[in-house]
Amino acid sequence: MQALTDAITGSQREQELLEKRIGADSGRRAALQKAVADLQKALEEAEQELSVVSDGQSVASEQSSRLSERLTALRMEAAKLEAERATAKSSAEQLRGLEHAMRGDREQKLQLIDRYTQEAAELEKTLQAEQDKLAGQDAAAQARHVTSYCPDVAHK
Repeated sequence: MQALTDAITGSQREQELLEKRIGADSGRRAALQKAVADLQKALEEAEQELSVVSDGQSVASEQSSRLSERLTALRMEAAKLEAERATAKSSAEQLRGLEHAMRGDREQKLQLIDRYTQEAAELEKTLQAEQDKLAGQDAAAQARHVTSYCPDVAHK
């Protein structure tokens, strides 16, 4: 009976953590959407400047290209966060289902606990891999950004 109580308590804690993660992801998503809007505005301004300035066409074109790349990256990040939010929401719903199912047969409860524990571990691995991938992409973008503004750094 204690194991059952502990399992329910554990699933409730995990559900709370997932709901907090959903809240954090919503905040990150909103920040990314603002960044996308800011970059879109900056991109529009750069494109207007490009049409007015004839001498600096190549510089403005490069700047517009970089902004477009960054905008694409931010949109991809926003989509990834939306997918993570949906996954976290789904996991929270699964945990609610687990809590409900725990009121039934004890053996069935133990099987469900094992299954959800494995799924949660897999989700954590996937999330970590995506975060590592994003960090690598961000570092590469930063490196490209530095070398595009400071060509001497690339030669040292």
